[in-house]
Amino acid sequence: MTIWQTIYSIWQTLVQHPLTLGLVFFSSHIGLGGGIILITVLIKIILLPVNLLSFRHANQIAGLQGDIDKLKKKYQKHPQKLARAQAALFKEKGVVPAAGCLPAIVQLLLFLALYQILIQQVNANQFDPSFFWLDLTKPDPLFILPLLAGLSQLGSVLVAPAPQITSNTQAQKMQKQMMFFMSIFTVFIASRFPSGIALYWVVNSVLSLLQQLIMKQAAVKKVSVKNK
Repeated sequence: MTIWQTIYSIWQTLVQHPLTLGLVFFSSHIGLGGGIILITVLIKIILLPVNLLSFRHANQIAGLQGDIDKLKKKYQKHPQKLARAQAALFKEKGVVPAAGCLPAIVQLLLFLALYQILIQQVNANQFDPSFFWLDLTKPDPLFILPLLAGLSQLGSVLVAPAPQITSNTQAQKMQKQMMFFMSIFTVFIASRFPSGIALYWVVNSVLSLLQQLIMKQAAVKKVSVKNK
């Protein structure tokens, strides 16, 4: 067995198989659409500690932006020294930049698993794919879910604590343009994939938006209490 076969086997055991069992159970009681919504909510709850860790580290990096800008000015002609200085700063403050990637990696794994389940299991007539006007194995004919996916994706990104890469206004403008481009790309992808994937995307993005707003409000209250 190759290393890729081993990784795929682990992925099936830890991600795809439990997700399939969960969808089969919930779909047998509330339909495939309701099962996707409920399983998305449960996944969001299970991953709450990971998301909290990511949010905390993103806030920490945002708080260090002034120090990072100073280092960039100091070592603007020495990228290797800049990288070492930033690493030392993060280590001193106890910040792990890679922690912000964890939720995205997990969501990608779930996305791939759900896609395979919809293609394989529904084609085997294990689920009824009907959900309101949708056939969850096919793209949304009314284009409603893709638009909601793009808007909810944009909202969750806008409220997330995202430190500026640089103080340069042109670079900041490019950052904003990239956020809008990713939302448009989300609409395109959601319009091409089965609507069950788009449904998961919408529910997940809306939950992420609500989660970000709640954690952001809690962080503001925590700061105000400290300042009193």
